[in-house]
Amino acid sequence: MKRLCFFSTICAVLLIALCACDAQTDARITNSSSAIPESMETSETWVEIESTESAPKEEKQIAGGKLVLKELGTYSGLYPEDGSDEAVENIAAVLIENVSEQTCQYCRMCFRIGGEETYFTLSELPAGKSAWVFAENRVTGTENEPYEFLNDTSVFRSSDTLNGFSWQSGDGSVSLTNNASENYQNVYVYYKLCGKDGAYLGGICYRAAVGEIAIGETKTVTAGHFFEGACEVVGIYSE
Repeated sequence: MKRLCFFSTICAVLLIALCACDAQTDARITNSSSAIPESMETSETWVEIESTESAPKEEKQIAGGKLVLKELGTYSGLYPEDGSDEAVENIAAVLIENVSEQTCQYCRMCFRIGGEETYFTLSELPAGKSAWVFAENRVTGTENEPYEFLNDTSVFRSSDTLNGFSWQSGDGSVSLTNNASENYQNVYVYYKLCGKDGAYLGGICYRAAVGEIAIGETKTVTAGHFFEGACEVVGIYSE
């Protein structure tokens, strides 16, 4: 049984994010705030993804073959999908890869687990990338319980991310520089949590509003879950 482990430090109240590390070490979830009160209590917990015995022998095609189901499993750790970041155990998890040439803007997948319909929602997954997606409503899975894929609803982006932009992350913020040859309005930055082995952690994608940005201008905006080394920008769009 394959096990992907992440070691985390949970700091109450303050936002947390997952820091991607080298494959030889555990990735750590740490609070990257520059001003953590000395009186704040912390606790430590293991975060892990385990492959189940019911992992598919063949890759299952989803979204008309644009996505594939690579692996099944259970997840214990901080639950990102609803924004609560609360500790959970043995949540049903699926590893999805985007094998198309477009960004998957949205895909809601329905599986039957233990006789019940269970939903998984994936957003803003770039072409060639993978993500561990966790069950909605924190539905749990067990080692030998089969996951039966039923159906999906999906939307893929028809336009590419904006070119000519560079970005830098900070603690809870992101700085975007317009190196292109035109001004843009209504710009948004999309970013996802990074896990180990190149897969994103969670189907969720976060969005930060930049607004208008002129040629050569740099803007720094609040991005609540964006911490150095913990996240990756997956798209910049003018909407």
